[in-house]
Amino acid sequence: MSGNGLMVAESLRDELRGLRATIVDEVADQVRGLGQHVVLSNTAIETALDEALDKALAVDMTDVIFGGWRRWRDLNEKALASRGDDALHVIPLVEHSIDVAYEPTVELIVNGASIGKLVLRLEVSFNLSGFRVTLKHGAVTSVDAGECRSLGKVKLAGKQLWGGPLGRVKIPATWKVDPPLTLDGAGPED
Repeated sequence: MSGNGLMVAESLRDELRGLRATIVDEVADQVRGLGQHVVLSNTAIETALDEALDKALAVDMTDVIFGGWRRWRDLNEKALASRGDDALHVIPLVEHSIDVAYEPTVELIVNGASIGKLVLRLEVSFNLSGFRVTLKHGAVTSVDAGECRSLGKVKLAGKQLWGGPLGRVKIPATWKVDPPLTLDGAGPED
């Protein structure tokens, strides 16, 4: 499901900028380790990190949430049970987390020539509480959102550069799912 326009990168923009500033020195060390006497300013590296993180996290937050819920057996069973009737089923969700990983790449270009790539690993855990899902005919028709907090880790070449809270993800209190979406990705039964 997409279309709510809530992009992860936009929601966490300030936190990501702070994160980038804390890892820039270690990324600069990796750049120097390429052995080609490459000297890039921290500002240039920060800009490259901003672009890489923005590109990697250019995903709709609702896609992330629904992706996690698709793997949640209990919620899927409740959705399946609701397929055969016309009632609205409001399902309060327990506190839970959805873990995702992204691998943004920073390509290093000097005088128009690529001199190497750095692949970061960004692991994010979205901790959700107070969410309610409304089901009808086995499909999600709306979501009442609670709170979503995020934790992250950034790794480079297997070494953890940073880990900690990324902050609260700003999401709408309620969103309509139109058309309704089954958790298995199929259309609802009519």
